[in-house]
Amino acid sequence: MKVEVDIFKGRDSTPVLVSQFDAHPSITMGFEFTSTGFGDITNHFLSFDTPSINELQIQQDSSNLNLIIIPSNGIYEITCNSRVVSTSSGNNNARVGLTIKALICTDYDVNAESNNFVEDAHGVASNYSTRHKNTGQSGINEGGVSLTRLFDLQEGAAMRFGLSAKFNTDVVSAEIINGTFLIVKKIS
Repeated sequence: MKVEVDIFKGRDSTPVLVSQFDAHPSITMGFEFTSTGFGDITNHFLSFDTPSINELQIQQDSSNLNLIIIPSNGIYEITCNSRVVSTSSGNNNARVGLTIKALICTDYDVNAESNNFVEDAHGVASNYSTRHKNTGQSGINEGGVSLTRLFDLQEGAAMRFGLSAKFNTDVVSAEIINGTFLIVKKIS
């Protein structure tokens, strides 16, 4: 038996258009955080490959693949997820903390030398993504952090997602793994 359920309805019970953009990072899986790059809360902007789904017709700046450009005014549900694997040589401080931040430029100009991106105060998610045993034993651990939020965005606005990691580089190594992605849905 097939059952169809329309879960997205507007105030007057008419269906709301739901479109989606789904992209995976262009960072090579296995890209390792380093003490000079990621080791101590250094920000990195996630870049995304050509999306597998782009019903929204979201554009990407071809010279800057860490940006997505919003195609029309509306409310968007955005999920940005990142996963890491870490290895520890054993220490009671052997953990990796990840943070994702959404940054928005409301007046993005592709021809400008620089654009003013502002961190969305509520578009931040943090997590101790991996935590090794405190017994001094070696170990491998996987974990992640996910940011999901509704954004009221205007046509032409640009977004990027900063990823930072904090860990003790003397005893821990960490790298990005599959499970890092970006999904954008227009819900009204």
